[in-house]
Amino acid sequence: MKDLDILLVDKNSGRVRSLHCSRRRKFFLLGLTLVTGVLFFGALAGYSKARLSLSFYDSTLARLAKEKDAFKLLSAAQANRIQSLEEEKQKVLSYNKEIEGRIGQINSIMSVIKAHELVPSGPADNSGVGGAERDCPEEHETAHECDEPRASLGSFEKLLVGWAQDDSSAAVNSGLIETIDGLIQILRVLPIASPGATEVSSDFGHRRSPFSGRIKMHEGIDFSLPYGAPVYASGDGVVKQVSRNGTYGLMIDIEHSPRVVTRYAHLSKARVKQGQQVQRGTRIADVGASGKVTGPHLHYEVIVDGRARNPQRFLEIAQKLQNLFS
Repeated sequence: MKDLDILLVDKNSGRVRSLHCSRRRKFFLLGLTLVTGVLFFGALAGYSKARLSLSFYDSTLARLAKEKDAFKLLSAAQANRIQSLEEEKQKVLSYNKEIEGRIGQINSIMSVIKAHELVPSGPADNSGVGGAERDCPEEHETAHECDEPRASLGSFEKLLVGWAQDDSSAAVNSGLIETIDGLIQILRVLPIASPGATEVSSDFGHRRSPFSGRIKMHEGIDFSLPYGAPVYASGDGVVKQVSRNGTYGLMIDIEHSPRVVTRYAHLSKARVKQGQQVQRGTRIADVGASGKVTGPHLHYEVIVDGRARNPQRFLEIAQKLQNLFS
């Protein structure tokens, strides 16, 4: 390779300068140029790679920041959900506790009813009978038409709910707790327990009068009980009156709701006073033989809207309830 001369011309003066490059210098410059180029392009590639890496890291950090924010929102939502579930759990536990408490009340009511369960009726014996009687129309003197009109037990149960509810109270609500509370109140006041755990000596309805021999309407049931035996309230209520008359003798009326009253007659002793609050199973009197009777016994009536109803229908409800909760 030949030597290289480089001519440099000054553009202002036109003066020419000669720069002589020997062969060795030429190789040096060429090598320097190559090295410089390699270093430059290497640095440029490194810079580009660094920029790409930095851009990747920036995008990754931005994505992680978004994911972190999303995770915070999700964590907050999960915490709220957990708190909501815990609150719901406490509500369910409280609800179950309320239900269990009310079931306990029902069981307590049923235990009192069970303690005053009526012994199934047997044939009439020499026990005393009596009580209020009314004439049956002559054409019905041998017919059952003198009795209370019969209805299906299901429809009678619906009537019981209406009779037991206070006129000033609202109807049973649709909520389960409110419904149970309403039923408990109905169970408390309805006269569905026997006033004496014994058999019935004279049923409700038409019978041949022990006094006149004619067919008469007996407006209650007579319990075969000895003189001085305890008489119990058949449901919660307030003593409406303690009085005497020629037919019933000493008698007690208990108001269970504005529409339902029970009457206990032919008593020898009253153990409650007018206006006194009583509960089912409270001893209210002693059996006697006062009034129009043939001997000691308890005459018992259930009066609804001023009309005597068959007490046995109420006692049948008690039996159904006992079967349900046994």
